[in-house]
Amino acid sequence: MRRLLSRLESFAGRFGRCGPFAPVVVLTLLLFLGWTLARMVLALVFQQRVLATADWPWLFVVGWRMDSVLTSYLLMLPLLLLLALPASVVRRSAAGFAAYGALVVAVATYLEIASGPFLHEFDSRPNRIFIDYLRYPAEVLGTVWAEHMDAVAFALAAMAVLGGIAWFAIRGAVRAATPWSWRGSAGSR
Repeated sequence: MRRLLSRLESFAGRFGRCGPFAPVVVLTLLLFLGWTLARMVLALVFQQRVLATADWPWLFVVGWRMDSVLTSYLLMLPLLLLLALPASVVRRSAAGFAAYGALVVAVATYLEIASGPFLHEFDSRPNRIFIDYLRYPAEVLGTVWAEHMDAVAFALAAMAVLGGIAWFAIRGAVRAATPWSWRGSAGSR
């Protein structure tokens, strides 16, 4: 396991040439990979509905567009911090950036796993109804636990595994990021 995690960190370290953007690039790749895989699984599970639509290939194009919008929102604060803070401070706060990335990946994983049962029940991806039901946590948790215990266990395991992968990958990217000089970042050499 340690060997796998060290390989993951070294793979993420290959993005060190991206300078201060290395952790953002790694997190973006992880999110797009996860969302694309989840979209493919949902398209296979709901294959009859998907193929009944003439423009079904646009599902992925529009999905990637929406993914890019959401990723932009999620990465705005870390990107600003990575640009504003000196490289030495960023390296010392590698755990903070890694924790943020792991949290984002874990929440995205949960929402993608919850999409299947929600689509089956409400014929829609998680939306306002999903948020509205969060006002009644006791009832919702009781119902979800009683009817979808295996899905909850799978979601928790997937969140832990993918969050851990994000942790090590982003931490490796922060550590390997080569700082840009002011002159080099301005484009003159």
